[in-house]
Amino acid sequence: MECGERSKSQEFDLSLTPFTLHSPRHRFRKWFTDKELLNQVAGPMIREVAKEAGEGGKGLKEGAKNFTVYSCHDVSLLGILYALKADIVKTDPSYWPDYGSWITFEVWGEEGMRVRLNGNVVTFEGSNERGMVGWNEWKTAVEELENGLSS
Repeated sequence: MECGERSKSQEFDLSLTPFTLHSPRHRFRKWFTDKELLNQVAGPMIREVAKEAGEGGKGLKEGAKNFTVYSCHDVSLLGILYALKADIVKTDPSYWPDYGSWITFEVWGEEGMRVRLNGNVVTFEGSNERGMVGWNEWKTAVEELENGLSS
């Protein structure tokens, strides 16, 4: 075999691609619709965001950071989207975050907060068409997740 040539065992069987992609999507969709598991996966991050953002429509708490960065895997991003009941995971069962994806939580003072995925506004349960969610709705969503009432 010449340098750079592939043996038969190194060739990819592209006919398996749809199943290979479907399997993890299906598995994680099943897992993230389990209320207890979703709370375990996404709960800590959602609670941390709630703590950093403040409560009661007052925006950032005194002494809170203006910019916080966390790092996680695509599966964790997917869990957060399920916890938010984001439209993207409700309408597209095959959705999977792209490599290098990121999510931001924007605090808009008394108006509330907005979530973006890869720079695009994420609409979710309780948000308006601009993706804004008021503080009362945000607090309710966090409490539902903590209490295992999220579906």
